[in-house]
Amino acid sequence: EGGEAMTPERLLTETELIRLLALPAGRELDAAVELHVFGNANVNGDREICRDFNGNPFPGTEVPPRFSTEFSAAGDVLQAMADRGYESQRLIRRGSDWVVEFTCPYGPCERHGTKDCSYHGAGPAYGNTLQLAVCYAALRPMGYG
Repeated sequence: EGGEAMTPERLLTETELIRLLALPAGRELDAAVELHVFGNANVNGDREICRDFNGNPFPGTEVPPRFSTEFSAAGDVLQAMADRGYESQRLIRRGSDWVVEFTCPYGPCERHGTKDCSYHGAGPAYGNTLQLAVCYAALRPMGYG
């Protein structure tokens, strides 16, 4: 598909969001979270880090934290979403799955472009681990609408 490149400056298209929400936990999902939640476009989720002789990574080769598999990195996503105004965070264990939802408790909300509702977000996301559900939930508000 020869569409526009994914950048942190624009919303994901419906097709892009559906594809990302179907990814398993792993480096490609981690790179998508790094790009769309943290705004860092200089990541590559499926490549080893290339370093210079001093041990510094070459530009464009940084590998993101393991948001979808490590608790501490998923905690960074929770904080980033709060910083983006999604202060109400629901994390629930339901059977063998986790349900995570981020919402903003304010309205009208100029930051998120809502005019009359108070609570707004993108609905719940589900994952078989807490970390995976956090990543999916964080990507949902970055979507097309």
